[in-house]
Order: sequence, then C-alpha cells, then structure tokens
Amino acid sequence: MISCLLEAKQWEKAVGVYNNMIRSSIRPTEFTFVKFLSLCASHCWDQRGKMIHSQSIRHGVEFGPILKTMLVNIYCKCGDMTYALRVFRLTTIYDVTLFTCMVSGLLKARKYEEAISMFREMDCSDISPNSMTYAGIISACASNMGVHLGKQIQSRIIKVGLEYDLSIGNSLLNLYNKCATDLGDLMCTFHQINGPNVVSWTTLISALVNHGQDLEAFTKLSEMRAIGVEPNSYTLSTILKSCNSPETLVDAEKVHAYIIKTSMDSADISIGNSLIHVYSRFNRQDDAWVVFDTIPLQRDAVTYTSLAGGLNKGGLYKNALDIVPLMMEEAVKVDGHCIACFLSAAANSAALGPGRQLHCLSVKTGLESAISVSNSLLDMYSKCNRIEEAKGVFAGMKEPNVVTFNGLISGLINNGLISEALLAFEDMSLVGVKPDQITFVVVLQACNIDALVDVGIEYFKSMREIYGLDQLSEHYKLLLDLLGRAGRLEEAACMVETMPYAMDLSICKSLLGWCRLHKNLVFGEYVARKGIELEPSDPSLYRLLGGLYDVVGRHDLTEQMHVLMREKGIRVPEFKSHSLIMNQNQAGQVNMILTH
Repeated sequence: MISCLLEAKQWEKAVGVYNNMIRSSIRPTEFTFVKFLSLCASHCWDQRGKMIHSQSIRHGVEFGPILKTMLVNIYCKCGDMTYALRVFRLTTIYDVTLFTCMVSGLLKARKYEEAISMFREMDCSDISPNSMTYAGIISACASNMGVHLGKQIQSRIIKVGLEYDLSIGNSLLNLYNKCATDLGDLMCTFHQINGPNVVSWTTLISALVNHGQDLEAFTKLSEMRAIGVEPNSYTLSTILKSCNSPETLVDAEKVHAYIIKTSMDSADISIGNSLIHVYSRFNRQDDAWVVFDTIPLQRDAVTYTSLAGGLNKGGLYKNALDIVPLMMEEAVKVDGHCIACFLSAAANSAALGPGRQLHCLSVKTGLESAISVSNSLLDMYSKCNRIEEAKGVFAGMKEPNVVTFNGLISGLINNGLISEALLAFEDMSLVGVKPDQITFVVVLQACNIDALVDVGIEYFKSMREIYGLDQLSEHYKLLLDLLGRAGRLEEAACMVETMPYAMDLSICKSLLGWCRLHKNLVFGEYVARKGIELEPSDPSLYRLLGGLYDVVGRHDLTEQMHVLMREKGIRVPEFKSHSLIMNQNQAGQVNMILTH
C-alpha cells in the first residue's frame, strides 16, 4: 500500500498508512523506509529524508547496504555532505554502489580532493569500481586539473576492459579537453569509444576550438551529422566560438542557416548569445539585432554583453550605452562582466553621466567591489578627467591587482600628474603587486613626458634585474625616444647595437627626428640608411634626412637630397607626402649621398 501511494507521489496518504501501521504494532522493515527515501531523493526533500532517517533509528531498523546507500544518496543529492559522511561511517558495510554514490556526491559538492580520497579508500577496501565510479573519479580529475592521475586511472580502465564504455569515454574526453596541452590523448580516446554520442562529439569539437583548429572543428561537425548524430544547442554554441576571423563568418552563417532549418532556433539562449557575439564581433550589427529580437523572453546579461562588446569593438560607444535602458527595463540580472563592458563604452566616449549611472547600478547590485567593475570604474573616471573620483575608487579597493595599478598610473599620467603616477608605481611593491610589461610601458611613457632620462633608464633596467621581466620592443622604443629627446644619442646608438630587436621604421623615424633636432649627422645617416633598407618607398625618411643636412649646414647634400626627392615625386617645399616606389638601384643612390 505504502509503495503504491509513494509511486503515485501521494506522500501525505503514505505517511498516514505508515502511522496506522505503527499504531497497529506492525514493525517497519528496511524496505519500508527505502520506499520513502526513494521519493525524498527524487525531489531533494532534505527535511523529510531526515525525518524518515530518525524513524528508522527509532524503530531499530538495521542499516543494511540498501538503506545505507539510499540515505547517503538523499543527503548527497541535497548537498548535505556532513550527514552523508556520517551515515557512510555508521557501519563497516560497503559496496561499489555506496562508494560510487559518495564519489558522485562529493563531485556535486565540488569537493574534488575528497572525491579522489574516497576512490583511494575504495581501492584499499578491495572493492572494484564500476563504469559509473570510473566516470565520476575521472570527472574529479578534470575539475582538479589532475591529468596525470586521470591517465593512471585510464590505464586501469584499459586493463579491466572498460575503455569502450561511453560514460567513461566521455569523462576522459572532458579530462583531456580541460587539462591536456595537445590533442593526442583526446583523439585516441575518442576513436576508442563504442558509438560516440552528441556529448562525445561536442567535447571533441570543443577541444579543437580550444586548440585553434577551427576548420577541423567544422569538419567534425559535418562528420557528426553524416553518421546521424545531430548537434544540440551546446554543440552549436561551441562551434560558433571558433568563428574568430572574417573568413569564418561564412561558416557562422551556415550554422545559423542550419539552426533556422531545423527544429532548433536562435531563441535558444546559448545559441542566440553565440550568434550575437559572432555578428557583433564582425560589425554585422543588423544581423546581431535580428537575433537579439528572436530571444525577447530569454535575454540575459550575456546577451547584452555580447551586443555591447561588438558595438564597443566597432567604436560605436554611444550605441552601446543606448541599450542600457532596455536592459534595465527588462530587469536583467547583470554581472560584473556586463557592467564592466558598458563602463568601457562610457570610458572610451568620455560619457560621465552614463558612467555614473552604471556606478550607481554596480552599488545597487553589490558588484562595485568586483575587481573587473572597480578597474572599469577607475578607467572611466580617469578618461572623463575626474581623477579624484578615480582615486576614490582605487582607495576603496581591498585587493587591487596589476590591472588596477596600470589603470591608475595611466589615468594619473593622462591627467598630467606625472609625479603621482611614479609614486603609485612605487606603491605597487608596498602592497605586494608585481608590475607587468604593460606597467613599464606606462611608466616609461611618464618618464618621456617629463624628460626623466635617468629615472627611465633605471626603470628599464629594473625590469629584468628586479622583476625578471623581458624588455619588449615597445620598451626599447620608449627608452630610445627618451634618450633621443634628451640629446643622449651616443647612448641611443649603443642601445641600437645591443638590443635584441632590429630597428623598425617607427624607431628610425623617431631617432632621425632627434638627430635633426640635436644636429647629429653621423648617427642620423646611419639611422636613415637602416630605415631606407626597411622601407625604401617611405617619403618621410627623405624629408627627415634632408632636414638633418639642412640644419647641420651641409647644403650641398641637402640640395642633392632635394633633387632626388623631386625625381621620386616628393614635393620639397611643402614637405607633403606623395606615393613613392623605389627599387634597389634607387635605394643605392640614397646610399651614395649618405656615404658622400
């Protein structure tokens, strides 16, 4: 009777029958409580489960494997791992189902180390895992980045002949997708699976996308459909992530066409968001809006962030800010990434009013303290020339990171507060934040503005000596510009000879300009020669060199340079750019002047 009522989900009536049974002095058995607990587990009725648990104790029912497993199962499903472990330890009766249930519960609670420990305890108890146990413990390895343990377990799986099992195979695919540095193990595992399903194919496609093999990902999508496995919404949203270049936009359109033709449509939120992201990314705003309109009841923070991100990329910052009221009207639950995206639009358009409204929204939603939001607020106020408010945001941050300091230093520089910017850099070490290469780009820019040559040199040296950072070409450019501006061209010449990067055209032009200002003919001719070797058709090099000859009084060379410039279509008096194409022989004429 109780069993029939519980199968019909008539809980109250079943409890009534149970109470009548107790009043009639009929002792309940283990299976009486198992029936009740089965319904509790399916509905995650934690309190009712505990009530049945207490009844079983009260009536002295022996905790056999079935009752014990059922109790562990309900507590695991309800996320109460304390009670689950307590029941698990009540007796020394264990079996594979009970251990598997505990492993699954610990996984659900994201206690990955404990799940792995439970598996090891199972090993010590001489209980052989089944396919569900292996699938679960491999999932724990994937979540805990334990690829080496996962490989060891895979070896055991092969020994016991379970390598073709679908659930185990899918778990292994997930492990290698998340943790492996190459696709070798994943591909081998995929080909071992007996009848891969949509989950298997989707994980394979995801791995290919993550490794930048976009064309291969689309090939696998075609193979998948050819053998009769139809993609689901997650498959399609995953493949759309591979559309990273204008060339792949055609593939995205094909996926969109498939979505429209099948029962699936872009009203699915994950697919819709992915399509909006792709179209927005490549400035196809009309198409993005069409998709946007197909998901009116499901739009979320990701939807609006994808749309705004595309508008930001296209420089349409005002358009991005214009959709904030619509998002508010729909009462979308925003996240930190969403607010940061709109703050970026406010910052880049110096829109102080909308920026402040977004600041209020971040406070209202409790997201102001999120690091991405705080960094975006700091950037917004800095670019709106409200540096005091930017400093106020910084002061309120509990754990500023390197991005925070980079934003603060850059904001102070842009507002003309060079000394404060350099002090902020020194403060980084005091709070334990290590600068990165971007930090030194910003700091060297500050030194350039205030002509702090020796300070700039010390900062440049400290990159490698103190912070273990490699100097990039951008750092060399800034320091060479700083030395050139100060007239320390001999030091600049030494740096050019020793730096690990070849001079590019921008360095040549910068140094040639400083050679002209400081009348350094020898180094100027050297730099000009290097520049012309790089780009013999750039007219600005000839103008700069002609100007150098003029200021050092070598009017004979100036005139020869002017003649050559006229021959190549460069207007000498106005010094305006004209298209110029030179061959190697013509470049040799310039070298003859340089060696005159």
